[in-house]
Amino acid sequence: MPPSAQNTSNYTLALRNATIVAFPPGFLLGLIHGIISNDLFPALSSVPLFGSAVLALAIHPTLRSKLTYGGSPITLSPTNVLALDFLLGFFHLLFLILAWVNVPQSWDGGRVMLGTYATVPGFICVAVHGWFVARDVGRVVQHSRQCEECAAGMAGHGEGRHGRGGEYTPLTVGEDYEEVEEGRVGV
Repeated sequence: MPPSAQNTSNYTLALRNATIVAFPPGFLLGLIHGIISNDLFPALSSVPLFGSAVLALAIHPTLRSKLTYGGSPITLSPTNVLALDFLLGFFHLLFLILAWVNVPQSWDGGRVMLGTYATVPGFICVAVHGWFVARDVGRVVQHSRQCEECAAGMAGHGEGRHGRGGEYTPLTVGEDYEEVEEGRVGV
């Protein structure tokens, strides 16, 4: 494996692990703030935090082969992971904005500080999911610029679907998810 792919793999794994580690303190601080202040936010932010942790666990290299449903392994395509990263990042950002609007309404300094600390894990997850979405969208754009058939299709001078007429062909056909996630193969 080239050194750059190894570094990308380490960064990818570290960022996914950050979303796993962010869940327990985010859940605990949000729950405590919700009990003390009787506010829904940032306590409700634990829902996307849980989703981020589950996604990270589902694609973690050591756990991927062990997860099964009905006896068959659970696999996520790179397109599904991109969609989940986008949705989780969007919901984290939405819940952060709602929490930041609701937290300062109580002028008790301790409550405001606790509510602010409860939003930090969500902010970490927004940054992580945003990085993955930007990286994957960048790969798709780079692929579409380098692929002559794709460029011809976008310019209207050909079929542009790799010779398949109007049939939809995802950009990730034939690539193993592990190679894409670890940065060994571009989308």
